Amino acid sequence: MATRKPESNYRRRVLSLGGLAAFAFYVVGSPVFNNRIEDDLERRVPEELAATGNDGITAKFSGQDGMLTCSAPLSDPEGAIDDAYAVWGVHAIELDRACRISGAVTETDSGSAATTSAGSANETTDDTSAGTSVDSTGTTVGDELVDSPTVFDALVADPQFSSFALLVSESEISDELRAESALAVTVFAPTNEAFEEVATDILAILRSEPEVRDRVLRGHMVSGDLAVDDLVTGSLTALDGTQLEVINEGGLVTIGGATVTGGPFTSNNGAVYSVDRVLVQDDVVSDPPTAAPATVDATVDATFDDGTIALSGVVASEAERQQLVNTSAFGVGTSNVIDTLIVDAVSGVSAARVAEVIDLIVALRVNLVSGSVGFDGSGLYANGTYGTDADRDAMAAAAQATGAVAVLEPLPAATPEDAAALELDLNAFVAENPILFEQSSGVLDPSAEPILARIASRLIEAGNVTITVEGHTDSDGTASTNLTLSQQRAAVVADSLGGRGVPSGSITSVGFGSERPIIVDGVEDKAASRRVEFRIAVPI
Repeated sequence: MATRKPESNYRRRVLSLGGLAAFAFYVVGSPVFNNRIEDDLERRVPEELAATGNDGITAKFSGQDGMLTCSAPLSDPEGAIDDAYAVWGVHAIELDRACRISGAVTETDSGSAATTSAGSANETTDDTSAGTSVDSTGTTVGDELVDSPTVFDALVADPQFSSFALLVSESEISDELRAESALAVTVFAPTNEAFEEVATDILAILRSEPEVRDRVLRGHMVSGDLAVDDLVTGSLTALDGTQLEVINEGGLVTIGGATVTGGPFTSNNGAVYSVDRVLVQDDVVSDPPTAAPATVDATVDATFDDGTIALSGVVASEAERQQLVNTSAFGVGTSNVIDTLIVDAVSGVSAARVAEVIDLIVALRVNLVSGSVGFDGSGLYANGTYGTDADRDAMAAAAQATGAVAVLEPLPAATPEDAAALELDLNAFVAENPILFEQSSGVLDPSAEPILARIASRLIEAGNVTITVEGHTDSDGTASTNLTLSQQRAAVVADSLGGRGVPSGSITSVGFGSERPIIVDGVEDKAASRRVEFRIAVPI
């Protein structure tokens, strides 16, 4: 059985924190590191958003979860959210109501202001003339400012309704909700969290049976544009004909057993309230159509091999996809993440399950040479190859903490043939992806980081090998200067690999200056001469 030599100081510090890296989104016991992350994101996110034309934004982060506040409503709030998620390191983003649109304060029977889904009361605004456009998400009707042109727009504009909005968009009722001239309707829209509590077979029926889907959706809607004051104890007739019991106790309102958690989000043809439960008619639950197809729960997989992490599967929202990508990129670099994830609000793996997979990805990168983790539709798993017993134990503990089934194997010993093949592969790789430095300097260019991450992973996978890093320069300048520069660059690469988990005792470096130029047709290829190469061997 091959074992790896002691890791670098950085790696030992990571392992000493319990084997679950303290450098990813779910940081354990490292408030100082968290503060640095928060300060950095609070600076970079507004800068990145300003560069895309979204000025006046302030970011506040707790760990890597952020809230954006705005000095004025944004012209494209959803675009701003997408741009924020594109910033490296962002885990989750919420947009303050002020970034979308301001609206008039409404009051409940008890006199308290009705709040938005972000928890802040709508702000009063200056009067505007009827029909005047305010921004891309709001218009005015008389003196009242409304959030969206139509009820459908209100649903689509708010990320918390993405699951419900997807069902609406697939239903014939969407045409009615899109038309500003249609009769007013009030929608009690379940949030994404509400959909997570719905059984998989019921979700399958809603996706595959148009008539059932349409009836269930209409069961969340009533005729008329209902204000908060209209939600009084009694009953309302839903568009599907069922009676929804309304209970209003001190401003706490339930509709058909679902609690109203936010709203109203107003439009020109009605209003939207958020509720915490999906209202499904009894016959849909107790006697589902026999024609409903059998379904298999969605899966998510992260496979770490050859310095890359490949992500595949189906997740419930763009936020979950971005979390998986960002967590993976933290260990290997964005360019080394292969993302084939699909977003499906109804059938995708839930946010809670994705959080468990993220914990396993963090442990995978720290403790395994290669492997895969994920959710297979019925349970979590963690499979792979480890280098030391300590790595094995740490990965097993991480799997146990999430309830994952772990299958772990020791790293096999490398043969001389393995070493020779690895040497050829690495030198071909750096010929196509040169390790660059600042001009006439031993300082690595930022472009070298993902390349070194790939190389380090390959070397760790090889196990019991020795590595010699060779530095070379072109023939410009003096021989002595070139020799010193090549030695510096080789040493920097060796140190970087050691910092990435390659056993430092197995790495040496040497510089050859301009002694070994690359000659093509009798002329030196100076760009090719400036290179780093590797010699790999198995200890005798």
